[in-house]
Amino acid sequence: MRYPLKILIPIVTLAILAAGLVYAYPISALTALFQAQLQLKQVHSETYRDVHVYRKNYCSHPEECQCVLLIHGLGDEGLTWKRVLMGEGLTSPPPSVHLFAVDLPGSGDTPALKDSHDYRISHLARVVKDSVMDQCESWVVVGNSFGGWIAAEIALSYPTLLSGLMLENAAGLDRDYSDILPAFVDPSPESLREFRAKAYYNSFPVPDFIAQSAIRKFEKMPIIQMLKSQQGGTEFLDHRIKQIRMPTALLWGDSDRIIPLDHGIEFANAIPQASLRVAKNCGHLPHKECPQDFWTSFQRLLDQVQ
Repeated sequence: MRYPLKILIPIVTLAILAAGLVYAYPISALTALFQAQLQLKQVHSETYRDVHVYRKNYCSHPEECQCVLLIHGLGDEGLTWKRVLMGEGLTSPPPSVHLFAVDLPGSGDTPALKDSHDYRISHLARVVKDSVMDQCESWVVVGNSFGGWIAAEIALSYPTLLSGLMLENAAGLDRDYSDILPAFVDPSPESLREFRAKAYYNSFPVPDFIAQSAIRKFEKMPIIQMLKSQQGGTEFLDHRIKQIRMPTALLWGDSDRIIPLDHGIEFANAIPQASLRVAKNCGHLPHKECPQDFWTSFQRLLDQVQ
Protein backbone atom coordinates (compact mmCIF):
# COMPACT_ATOMS: atom_id res chain seq x y z
CA MET A 1 0.00 0.00 0.00
CA ARG A 2 1.38 3.36 -1.02
CA TYR A 3 0.79 6.47 1.05
CA PRO A 4 0.69 9.90 -0.63
CA LEU A 5 3.49 12.32 0.19
CA LYS A 6 1.06 14.72 1.88
CA ILE A 7 0.53 12.04 4.55
CA LEU A 8 4.08 10.70 4.76
CA ILE A 9 5.80 14.06 5.10
CA PRO A 10 3.97 15.14 8.32
CA ILE A 11 4.49 11.66 9.83
CA VAL A 12 8.20 11.67 9.08
CA THR A 13 8.50 15.27 10.32
CA LEU A 14 6.80 14.39 13.62
CA ALA A 15 9.01 11.32 14.02
CA ILE A 16 12.15 13.42 13.50
CA LEU A 17 10.93 16.05 15.96
CA ALA A 18 10.09 13.36 18.53
CA ALA A 19 13.51 11.77 18.13
CA GLY A 20 15.14 15.18 18.56
CA LEU A 21 13.18 15.86 21.74
CA VAL A 22 14.12 12.46 23.18
CA TYR A 23 17.78 13.12 22.36
CA ALA A 24 17.65 16.60 23.90
CA TYR A 25 15.60 15.65 26.97
CA PRO A 26 15.99 11.88 27.50
CA ILE A 27 15.25 11.95 31.25
CA SER A 28 12.06 13.93 30.71
CA ALA A 29 11.05 11.51 27.94
CA LEU A 30 11.63 8.50 30.22
CA THR A 31 9.70 10.16 33.02
CA ALA A 32 6.73 10.75 30.71
CA LEU A 33 6.91 7.14 29.51
CA PHE A 34 7.01 5.74 33.06
CA GLN A 35 4.13 7.94 34.16
CA ALA A 36 2.07 6.75 31.19
CA GLN A 37 2.83 3.12 32.10
CA LEU A 38 1.70 3.73 35.68
CA GLN A 39 -1.48 5.41 34.52
CA LEU A 40 -2.33 2.37 32.39
CA LYS A 41 -1.90 0.22 35.52
CA GLN A 42 -4.31 2.47 37.45
CA VAL A 43 -1.60 4.05 39.57
CA HIS A 44 -2.91 7.46 40.61
CA SER A 45 -0.87 10.66 40.70
CA GLU A 46 -1.98 12.83 43.64
CA THR A 47 -0.78 15.65 45.86
CA TYR A 48 -1.20 15.92 49.63
CA ARG A 49 -0.21 19.26 51.16
CA ASP A 50 2.30 19.98 48.36
CA VAL A 51 3.83 16.47 48.51
CA HIS A 52 3.30 14.49 45.32
CA VAL A 53 2.45 10.80 45.64
CA TYR A 54 2.00 7.84 43.29
CA ARG A 55 -0.80 5.72 44.79
CA LYS A 56 -1.81 2.15 43.94
CA ASN A 57 -4.52 0.31 45.87
CA TYR A 58 -4.31 -3.49 45.73
CA CYS A 59 -6.88 -3.94 48.53
CA SER A 60 -10.12 -5.77 47.77
CA HIS A 61 -11.31 -5.67 51.41
CA PRO A 62 -10.65 -2.34 53.17
CA GLU A 63 -10.76 -3.93 56.63
CA GLU A 64 -7.78 -6.14 55.69
CA CYS A 65 -5.79 -3.41 53.96
CA GLN A 66 -2.28 -2.38 54.99
CA CYS A 67 -1.09 1.10 53.99
CA VAL A 68 2.53 1.24 52.83
CA LEU A 69 4.70 4.33 52.44
CA LEU A 70 7.60 4.10 49.96
CA ILE A 71 10.44 6.64 50.35
CA HIS A 72 13.13 7.07 47.71
CA GLY A 73 16.80 7.97 48.06
CA LEU A 74 18.94 11.04 47.41
CA GLY A 75 18.75 12.35 43.85
CA ASP A 76 15.91 9.95 43.09
CA GLU A 77 12.11 10.30 42.99
CA GLY A 78 8.93 8.34 43.58
CA LEU A 79 9.12 6.80 40.11
CA THR A 80 11.97 4.62 41.37
CA TRP A 81 9.21 2.40 42.84
CA LYS A 82 7.58 1.87 39.43
CA ARG A 83 8.19 -1.88 39.36
CA VAL A 84 6.75 -2.24 42.88
CA LEU A 85 3.71 -0.10 42.06
CA MET A 86 3.08 -2.22 38.96
CA GLY A 87 3.52 -5.49 40.86
CA GLU A 88 6.52 -6.65 38.82
CA GLY A 89 8.40 -9.55 40.39
CA LEU A 90 5.35 -10.98 42.13
CA THR A 91 5.00 -14.75 41.79
CA SER A 92 1.52 -14.75 43.37
CA PRO A 93 -1.40 -12.31 43.57
CA PRO A 94 -0.40 -9.00 45.16
CA PRO A 95 -0.86 -8.68 48.91
CA SER A 96 -3.67 -6.55 50.32
CA VAL A 97 -1.73 -3.30 50.39
CA HIS A 98 -2.36 0.35 49.59
CA LEU A 99 0.91 1.78 48.25
CA PHE A 100 1.95 5.44 48.51
CA ALA A 101 5.26 6.35 46.81
CA VAL A 102 6.25 9.91 47.70
CA ASP A 103 8.36 12.48 45.89
CA LEU A 104 10.47 14.07 48.62
CA PRO A 105 10.67 17.90 48.66
CA GLY A 106 12.52 19.13 45.59
CA SER A 107 12.20 15.76 43.83
CA GLY A 108 9.84 14.69 41.08
CA ASP A 109 6.64 16.75 41.24
CA THR A 110 7.05 17.97 44.83
CA PRO A 111 8.30 21.57 45.17
CA ALA A 112 11.40 22.34 47.20
CA LEU A 113 11.04 23.51 50.79
CA LYS A 114 10.65 27.24 51.31
CA ASP A 115 13.43 27.12 53.89
CA SER A 116 16.32 25.80 51.83
CA HIS A 117 18.48 25.44 54.94
CA ASP A 118 16.29 22.89 56.71
CA TYR A 119 16.54 19.56 54.97
CA ARG A 120 17.47 17.76 58.17
CA ILE A 121 16.34 14.15 58.31
CA SER A 122 14.01 14.89 61.22
CA HIS A 123 12.37 17.73 59.31
CA LEU A 124 11.94 15.64 56.15
CA ALA A 125 10.40 12.89 58.30
CA ARG A 126 7.96 15.41 59.75
CA VAL A 127 7.05 16.79 56.31
CA VAL A 128 6.26 13.29 55.03
CA LYS A 129 4.31 12.43 58.18
CA ASP A 130 2.25 15.63 58.17
CA SER A 131 1.47 15.51 54.45
CA VAL A 132 0.70 11.84 53.78
CA MET A 133 0.36 9.76 56.91
CA ASP A 134 -3.05 11.03 57.97
CA GLN A 135 -4.48 8.99 55.08
CA CYS A 136 -4.34 5.79 57.18
CA GLU A 137 -4.25 4.83 60.84
CA SER A 138 -1.37 2.34 60.58
CA TRP A 139 1.57 2.13 58.21
CA VAL A 140 4.40 -0.03 57.04
CA VAL A 141 7.16 2.37 56.02
CA VAL A 142 9.72 1.33 53.39
CA GLY A 143 12.82 3.37 52.61
CA ASN A 144 15.74 2.95 50.24
CA SER A 145 19.15 4.55 50.83
CA PHE A 146 18.66 8.16 52.04
CA GLY A 147 14.96 7.33 52.17
CA GLY A 148 15.79 4.48 54.53
CA TRP A 149 17.32 7.01 56.89
CA ILE A 150 14.09 9.03 56.75
CA ALA A 151 12.02 5.86 57.26
CA ALA A 152 14.04 4.96 60.36
CA GLU A 153 13.57 8.50 61.67
CA ILE A 154 9.80 8.18 61.21
CA ALA A 155 9.90 4.90 63.14
CA LEU A 156 11.85 6.57 65.96
CA SER A 157 9.84 9.80 66.10
CA TYR A 158 6.32 8.51 65.41
CA PRO A 159 6.30 4.83 66.45
CA THR A 160 2.56 4.71 67.16
CA LEU A 161 1.83 5.29 63.47
CA LEU A 162 3.82 2.25 62.33
CA SER A 163 3.14 -1.45 62.46
CA GLY A 164 6.33 -2.33 60.59
CA LEU A 165 9.48 -0.96 58.95
CA MET A 166 11.51 -2.04 55.93
CA LEU A 167 14.98 -0.65 55.29
CA GLU A 168 16.54 -1.33 51.90
CA ASN A 169 20.26 -0.56 51.60
CA ALA A 170 19.62 2.24 54.07
CA ALA A 171 21.86 5.20 54.86
CA GLY A 172 22.05 6.78 58.29
CA LEU A 173 25.15 5.32 59.93
CA ASP A 174 28.04 7.71 60.64
CA ARG A 175 30.52 6.54 57.99
CA ASP A 176 32.81 8.00 55.36
CA TYR A 177 30.79 8.54 52.17
CA SER A 178 33.37 10.73 50.44
CA ASP A 179 33.91 8.31 47.56
CA ILE A 180 30.31 8.72 46.32
CA LEU A 181 29.89 12.46 46.97
CA PRO A 182 31.27 13.68 43.59
CA ALA A 183 28.24 12.25 41.78
CA PHE A 184 26.03 14.52 43.92
CA VAL A 185 28.17 17.57 44.70
CA ASP A 186 29.97 18.04 41.38
CA PRO A 187 28.31 15.67 38.91
CA SER A 188 29.94 14.86 35.61
CA PRO A 189 29.31 12.11 33.06
CA GLU A 190 32.29 10.21 34.45
CA SER A 191 31.27 10.55 38.12
CA LEU A 192 27.73 9.43 37.28
CA ARG A 193 29.06 6.39 35.41
CA GLU A 194 31.27 5.53 38.39
CA PHE A 195 28.30 5.87 40.73
CA ARG A 196 26.16 3.59 38.58
CA ALA A 197 28.94 0.99 38.47
CA LYS A 198 28.95 0.97 42.28
CA ALA A 199 25.17 1.01 42.60
CA TYR A 200 24.17 -1.78 40.19
CA TYR A 201 25.24 -5.41 39.86
CA ASN A 202 24.46 -5.15 36.14
CA SER A 203 25.41 -1.63 35.11
CA PHE A 204 25.19 -0.66 31.45
CA PRO A 205 27.21 2.27 30.09
CA VAL A 206 25.30 5.56 29.96
CA PRO A 207 25.80 7.74 26.85
CA ASP A 208 26.93 11.31 27.44
CA PHE A 209 23.65 12.85 26.25
CA ILE A 210 21.75 10.91 28.93
CA ALA A 211 24.35 11.71 31.59
CA GLN A 212 24.17 15.41 30.75
CA SER A 213 20.38 15.30 31.01
CA ALA A 214 20.68 13.66 34.44
CA ILE A 215 23.15 16.35 35.53
CA ARG A 216 20.72 19.10 34.52
CA LYS A 217 18.05 17.37 36.57
CA PHE A 218 20.38 17.00 39.60
CA GLU A 219 21.27 20.70 39.46
CA LYS A 220 17.59 21.62 39.90
CA MET A 221 17.23 19.42 42.99
CA PRO A 222 18.18 20.46 46.57
CA ILE A 223 20.77 17.68 46.83
CA ILE A 224 23.56 19.86 48.23
CA GLN A 225 21.14 21.43 50.74
CA MET A 226 20.12 17.94 51.86
CA LEU A 227 23.74 16.95 52.37
CA LYS A 228 24.70 20.18 54.15
CA SER A 229 21.71 19.88 56.48
CA GLN A 230 23.15 16.63 57.86
CA GLN A 231 26.46 18.25 58.83
CA GLY A 232 27.08 18.13 62.54
CA GLY A 233 26.10 14.48 62.76
CA THR A 234 23.33 14.97 65.32
CA GLU A 235 20.85 12.81 63.42
CA PHE A 236 22.94 9.77 62.58
CA LEU A 237 21.31 6.54 63.66
CA ASP A 238 24.22 4.64 65.24
CA HIS A 239 23.22 5.14 68.86
CA ARG A 240 19.47 5.30 68.26
CA ILE A 241 18.50 2.37 66.04
CA LYS A 242 18.34 0.02 69.04
CA GLN A 243 15.28 2.05 70.08
CA ILE A 244 13.31 0.82 67.04
CA ARG A 245 10.80 -1.58 68.63
CA MET A 246 8.77 -2.97 65.77
CA PRO A 247 9.08 -5.76 63.21
CA THR A 248 11.78 -4.61 60.79
CA ALA A 249 12.77 -6.16 57.47
CA LEU A 250 16.25 -5.39 56.18
CA LEU A 251 16.96 -6.03 52.50
CA TRP A 252 20.48 -5.56 51.15
CA GLY A 253 22.00 -6.16 47.74
CA ASP A 254 25.24 -8.09 48.19
CA SER A 255 26.92 -6.16 45.36
CA ASP A 256 26.12 -2.66 46.67
CA ARG A 257 29.27 -0.53 46.80
CA ILE A 258 27.38 2.64 47.77
CA ILE A 259 26.20 1.43 51.19
CA PRO A 260 27.76 -2.03 51.53
CA LEU A 261 26.35 -5.08 53.28
CA ASP A 262 28.27 -4.45 56.52
CA HIS A 263 25.86 -1.54 57.13
CA GLY A 264 22.94 -3.96 56.88
CA ILE A 265 24.60 -6.35 59.31
CA GLU A 266 25.06 -3.51 61.79
CA PHE A 267 21.39 -2.53 61.48
CA ALA A 268 20.40 -6.19 61.99
CA ASN A 269 22.53 -6.50 65.11
CA ALA A 270 21.14 -3.30 66.64
CA ILE A 271 17.39 -3.51 65.95
CA PRO A 272 15.79 -6.06 68.29
CA GLN A 273 13.08 -7.33 65.90
CA ALA A 274 15.09 -7.08 62.67
CA SER A 275 15.60 -9.80 60.07
CA LEU A 276 18.13 -9.38 57.27
CA ARG A 277 17.70 -10.76 53.76
CA VAL A 278 20.66 -10.56 51.39
CA ALA A 279 19.75 -10.25 47.71
CA LYS A 280 22.31 -12.14 45.62
CA ASN A 281 23.76 -10.49 42.52
CA CYS A 282 21.97 -7.29 43.39
CA GLY A 283 23.08 -3.72 44.02
CA HIS A 284 21.90 -0.60 45.82
CA LEU A 285 18.32 -0.63 44.49
CA PRO A 286 16.84 -4.12 44.98
CA HIS A 287 13.30 -2.88 44.28
CA LYS A 288 14.47 -2.05 40.75
CA GLU A 289 17.15 -4.65 40.09
CA CYS A 290 15.79 -7.61 42.09
CA PRO A 291 12.04 -7.11 42.59
CA GLN A 292 11.40 -10.75 43.53
CA ASP A 293 13.73 -10.36 46.51
CA PHE A 294 11.91 -7.18 47.42
CA TRP A 295 8.50 -8.86 47.43
CA THR A 296 9.78 -11.89 49.38
CA SER A 297 11.23 -9.70 52.12
CA PHE A 298 8.19 -7.42 52.12
CA GLN A 299 5.71 -10.31 52.32
CA ARG A 300 7.53 -11.79 55.31
CA LEU A 301 7.24 -8.45 57.06
CA LEU A 302 3.51 -8.28 56.26
CA ASP A 303 3.05 -11.76 57.71
CA GLN A 304 4.54 -10.47 60.96
CA VAL A 305 2.45 -7.33 61.27
CA GLN A 306 -0.94 -8.50 59.99
